[in-house]
Amino acid sequence: MNTRRAEIEIVYEGVNISQDIAPFLLSFSYTDNGTGKADDLQISLADWYQMWRDPWLPQNGDRIQANIILHHWEDYGTKVSLPCGTFQVDTVGFAGPPDTVDIKAASFPPVSGLKNEEKTKAWEKVTLSQIAKRIASYAGLNFMFETDDVTFDRVDQTQQTDLAFLDRLAEQEGLTLKVTNDSLVIFDDLKYESMPPVKALTRGKSDIKSYSFDLSAIDAAYGACQVSYTDGKGGRTISGTFRAPGDGPLLKINERVASQAEAIRKARKALRQKNKEAQKARMVLMGDPVLVQGVTVEVQGFGKFDNKYYIETATHTVGGNGYETSIELRKVLTY
Repeated sequence: MNTRRAEIEIVYEGVNISQDIAPFLLSFSYTDNGTGKADDLQISLADWYQMWRDPWLPQNGDRIQANIILHHWEDYGTKVSLPCGTFQVDTVGFAGPPDTVDIKAASFPPVSGLKNEEKTKAWEKVTLSQIAKRIASYAGLNFMFETDDVTFDRVDQTQQTDLAFLDRLAEQEGLTLKVTNDSLVIFDDLKYESMPPVKALTRGKSDIKSYSFDLSAIDAAYGACQVSYTDGKGGRTISGTFRAPGDGPLLKINERVASQAEAIRKARKALRQKNKEAQKARMVLMGDPVLVQGVTVEVQGFGKFDNKYYIETATHTVGGNGYETSIELRKVLTY
């Protein structure tokens, strides 16, 4: 076959079942998630012979590796693969008639305490990377730390799951937490926002099927942030302010800091976290393996919405409409 087409490759518990399930595949969806979420996989299959209800019944924790393979996609004779990663089955659903089975899998173990077990613990004299490494090890995940470290004198985990607790710490430091492909990753998305755009998405030229843009002034679009702390014993006040380019209201935060430099650093991170919500977009396009979470694109032809955007979430779907990519974006911040 020399026509443009998308194929799904599935390795289930170490066995390549791609050809076996191809006649029954109704839809396939891979979501490359951003902050605090696992990547997820959804596979919908026809169950004409009710094989999936007994001999082929998936079990929680079964491992799935998936790839989207594109033949002749942009140019004749090319073959491109989008590795989706490794997942573990966490939900299986059946419906009918006609009989179907829906398999849902996530990028971390479904029985892991990472997202299900609430804990109370005091962490003292510890760095963010040390906390994250211990949590990753407990969950059976690899660990990657791609940013400057932060030291805590004490931080309390109170009736929180490890994932919620770690996500809170990462957000406070203006960092991104991601669980993907058997790994827990913490990184500063400012680094990735500074990368050149992987492509331009231009109205009237790119294969954009639908789009939407949102502007929000509710708890977003601040012009500056001030972090202040008053020592209860000595009465000394430490304060630091960070200002962004442009105008906007002042965000005030009371938080313990030891110096003005620390106050300014925290003000910048807090301002950035708030202003990420100020301008967002969503697009559905013809399938494009280049559009993944963490890359930037240049949006053109949409008037005042034209800008450089960062992809927060990308969903790649193969089904009745062929291969489509849906992306959620936010305007890149320069600070």
